[in-house]
Amino acid sequence: MKLKQNLFYLNVGILIILVCVLLTNYDSMEGITNMNCCGGIQLGVHYQETDKSPPEYIRRCFKSSREDGSVVYDWNSFPCTTEDGGQCCPDVPDSECIPTTGGGYCKSDGGNKIYRRGESTHSPYIRRGGDTTLDITNSIDMEDYFYDRSGGGGQAVSPEMQSFLDRRDRNSQYIQSHLVEASRNRVQRMTRLRTQAESERKTQQIKNTIVFIHLLFVIGFAIVIKDLIIQDIADFYTMLGVRYSEFTGKAVSP
Repeated sequence: MKLKQNLFYLNVGILIILVCVLLTNYDSMEGITNMNCCGGIQLGVHYQETDKSPPEYIRRCFKSSREDGSVVYDWNSFPCTTEDGGQCCPDVPDSECIPTTGGGYCKSDGGNKIYRRGESTHSPYIRRGGDTTLDITNSIDMEDYFYDRSGGGGQAVSPEMQSFLDRRDRNSQYIQSHLVEASRNRVQRMTRLRTQAESERKTQQIKNTIVFIHLLFVIGFAIVIKDLIIQDIADFYTMLGVRYSEFTGKAVSP
């Protein structure tokens, strides 16, 4: 009988350890990597970390000012200006930056807004015919940004304008060279995450099964030696009563 008692307590201890391990290893599934950059852009795909201005299709989501004849945007290229950061659609509550062919806008239930070039206060956004929403992860939507002006148009432009056009060309070419690769990497990452989630689900099911079977074993074993358990509980409370009596001075001396 003493051996049965010891086995019962041992199995209770094992059950507790299994439950603790189960809870400790119950990790949530890793989500899709997303920098949550303002406008949904990605470093290395839609812009380079050395860029000083946001991509053309989201520029109206940021404040800007004119310094020494050029426009300076309140935007960070590395790692990125986040969607919920103070620089993305500032002063427009509960808003998100929507990329468009005209420069983007801040979508909000309180009214859509834009920041015009060189201005730090927002203005109401009025959609015009040529301003369409862009899916910046879709190569078809972005194909208008993939072009090269190296052939020239025969018309002289100012050094500032040429610098702007050159920079825009570099960004467009950078997007073109990375967009397909980014899409492929995204598909591979999704596949890897689905496989990992399936593996973790199966592992969790095995753990749950082991714990359940062991729990049934402990319950069944407890039923078999229930008389010993009841006796141990009675002895424990009897011992507590004796100790309490000794503590309060009510114990009867032999």
